[in-house]
Amino acid sequence: MRRAALFSAAHRSQNVESVAGLNAQTAEKTVRELGTPWSLLLVELENASGDTAGNVAVLGIEPDHAKHRVRVTAEARTLELAIAYVQRLRKSEVLRFPMLDNHELRVNDKDHPVRFQISADWSDAT
Repeated sequence: MRRAALFSAAHRSQNVESVAGLNAQTAEKTVRELGTPWSLLLVELENASGDTAGNVAVLGIEPDHAKHRVRVTAEARTLELAIAYVQRLRKSEVLRFPMLDNHELRVNDKDHPVRFQISADWSDAT
């Protein structure tokens, strides 16, 4: 009986330690995410889209918190509009060094949009 009680106490201790470790990881991830200048990034991406008369749609945003880098997936009606979007983002104070990483013509879509990906560093100093 004493063995069972010791085993149970040791098992509970391991569970508490693993939960505490998980909570610390979750808290660290949350702090990193809160450190991302989301409002500024989203406003900048939206303004750049507006400057192309709404012909660019942002489909996804993937931040890399450790590198202060963001990858944006978007679609435009033409490659020229995609390039204009990247050029507009180069004027941003929030994004640094925006680059067109790749693009593809979506032939299966009736409108044949260009899907493209941009990567850029973000700046905390604004």
